[in-house]
Amino acid sequence: MRAAGRSTDVDEVNGDGNSGEAIWNSLVSPNAQIFMVLCGHSWRRDGEYHQVSQNEACGSVYELLANYQGEDERGEGYLRRIEFRPGEGANAPDRIQVRTYSPVLDEYMTDDNSEFAFDVDFDTRFGASAFDTDCSGDADGDGDIDTEDSELVQRRLADEDADVDTDAADIDDDGDVDIGDAVRIRNKGRGY
Repeated sequence: MRAAGRSTDVDEVNGDGNSGEAIWNSLVSPNAQIFMVLCGHSWRRDGEYHQVSQNEACGSVYELLANYQGEDERGEGYLRRIEFRPGEGANAPDRIQVRTYSPVLDEYMTDDNSEFAFDVDFDTRFGASAFDTDCSGDADGDGDIDTEDSELVQRRLADEDADVDTDAADIDDDGDVDIGDAVRIRNKGRGY
């Protein structure tokens, strides 16, 4: 993972392995039970990043990159602490709290990439219903998801006068109806 998105490169000298994007597409996104991905080995001074993505079941997946070897003294022992805190969320009932700590220095990094939280409803995200989530896509509100929904979203994006249910059309739940939503709606309508 990197700030511009998941890596599409395979960095192994022998060419074996998978890129971050390939792992997302073939393993993480299709499997609703995967809720967090921890990754590293980003040889940069700013070896931290995080984002929330939506899997194919429209569940949140928390993606965290942490790699401290680019820091002074090869990272000074920094590590990620991830705490699950029931009942401590601000925007949802529960919280996943992330902090970066060095037992070598006995200190925390406190910048926005080192200390952050995700508010989540644990019962909803980890309950049985999380694996049956219908992230909608019924942009025209007729009760089924088909190519008409995808075409309606595309007409809206082309600035045509199209009456779209934006909540249903925002299938990746990123707050914006865009071409990615149209593609996911088309694929969902086709059973992909």
